[in-house]
Amino acid sequence: MLCPLKWKSRLQIRSFLFAGAVFLSFVTHPGQGWGGAVEKFRIVRELDDIQEYELPTNGLRILLKEDPSVPVTTLMVSYRVGSRNENHLQRGAVHILEHMMFKGTPRYNKQSNTAIASVLQNVGAILNATTGNDGTNYFELLPSDQLGLALDIEADRMRQSLLRDEDLALEMPVVLSEFDRMENSPMIALEQAVWRTAFRIHPYHYPVIGTRESIRNMTTQKLREFYDTYYWPNNAVITVIGDFKTDEALSEIHKRFAKIPASPHPIPPMNILEPEQNQKGFVEVQKPDKINAVSIAHKTPPALHPDIPPLDVLAKILASGKTSRLYRALVETGYATTIGSDVEKTHDPGLFSTYIILTPGTKHEEAEKATLNVYEQIRTAGVTEAEVQRAKNQLYSRSAFARDSSISLANELIPWIAAGDWTYLVTHTYKIHKVTAADVKRVANTYLIDGKMTLGRLVSKEPEAPQEKTHPLPKEFPSGNVEFEKESESVSENAWPDTAVQSPGATILHPDELKKKLSDRIRVKNISGFKVMSIPTSVKDVVTVVGSFEGAGHAYADNPMIPLLTVSMLQQGTKYHDKFEF
Repeated sequence: MLCPLKWKSRLQIRSFLFAGAVFLSFVTHPGQGWGGAVEKFRIVRELDDIQEYELPTNGLRILLKEDPSVPVTTLMVSYRVGSRNENHLQRGAVHILEHMMFKGTPRYNKQSNTAIASVLQNVGAILNATTGNDGTNYFELLPSDQLGLALDIEADRMRQSLLRDEDLALEMPVVLSEFDRMENSPMIALEQAVWRTAFRIHPYHYPVIGTRESIRNMTTQKLREFYDTYYWPNNAVITVIGDFKTDEALSEIHKRFAKIPASPHPIPPMNILEPEQNQKGFVEVQKPDKINAVSIAHKTPPALHPDIPPLDVLAKILASGKTSRLYRALVETGYATTIGSDVEKTHDPGLFSTYIILTPGTKHEEAEKATLNVYEQIRTAGVTEAEVQRAKNQLYSRSAFARDSSISLANELIPWIAAGDWTYLVTHTYKIHKVTAADVKRVANTYLIDGKMTLGRLVSKEPEAPQEKTHPLPKEFPSGNVEFEKESESVSENAWPDTAVQSPGATILHPDELKKKLSDRIRVKNISGFKVMSIPTSVKDVVTVVGSFEGAGHAYADNPMIPLLTVSMLQQGTKYHDKFEF
């Protein structure tokens, strides 16, 4: 359930205005109650319609956001433990434990026909989990009336997971297969090699999934020790987003979690500090594949550092869209087919990474030189206000799009919960608003320098086995071998059942009833020959437009590439607007 490294693109048409003064609603209500079940909780704060509570009996934190626009609810339980918390005897434990958490508890297990996946899927839920450097998360997207059932399962496996030898033996081939898929993926191999080289003693040196040797040597005793150290309510955050009533949700949470004690010991901190890098690192990965690529990474501060917003703006200026600096310097000139830049938001200092997938015949040195020239231009001459505003608009849009469903908003909370402060989900956007061209130039000169750089090359060759040549950093760095990203994998598809396990008193809505609840809100009009369907949602600041032409696929059944290529050509410009304007 570790999700492979992905670079995603998304095309949406949006309506978003961000100008003038910024108004931030941030309220704290220590010790107050809003009536009913809320009185059993301490109200911590409220920001942008997200309310944070604490269960005083055990320190459990709860985030709630009501959204009645669709009759579904997302439940996410986040544990503030990731691969950064593993010691040398536990590499891969956080990921294997995530797998084992689906194997059952004394109340929910396969032997009694109440397996976790089956019970949830029987009520129409979709379940998932992610493991990362800094946190582990368990999701359920389900009909709103089944929230109590999902909470019951999550409360049960928080402290009652079985963690049996026979289950580990059955799961081990699955984990090793996952490891092989990642090891055989050229871009993931490059990414992992760069992190291994950039971090020498910090746990980010190791992949989240662990090493082949550490996976093979994992035991249920090690998993149990890890579980008993970190899986406690005072190290967890429950997030509920969607169609529910706050008082009812808190009542369900209190009923199931208040009886779980806090950990009998303090949650151990991770105190390993990475020495400052002062010389360029280099790594080459050879793979029997046709892909040649370059990764250029620079050390950056933690996710909550004030320099992260200008670094986000810089990443957009470098590699977001056809107007970006690197697109013009690398793609338009024929050096690269794909480029991207991103700031890894991690609990501890992370990496600002640019990747370049080369065109056939392009030498790695050519792409590297062109990229570093762009960096140098920004360091010396800076960027324009127009570039900064365009980057801000893209970041504003992404922030708005992130709220277009309960599950996507929960996903957006993940890195901020893991970094230590969920409110950055909201305040980060306001900090972006304050970024200036001078800020972008400053962070480029602070972080995009040789002494903080690790250069990685993916070389297409045919060795008997993958080879990695590492040029070590200076002698003051201890020799060694973290990660790349989160992981996620659906447990399985679910069909609507004839009968279902459900929480007491719950009424399961049939799909036809769910569709009717949505269809009642759809408006259809004919405008200039176009059939226009619209549906309001509670998502702020965004309008999503999707257009389609019926029948095109059938008309060209003998050559399906014709409609596909035609759609692609629509992005290349029109009589009145070139592709850069688009």
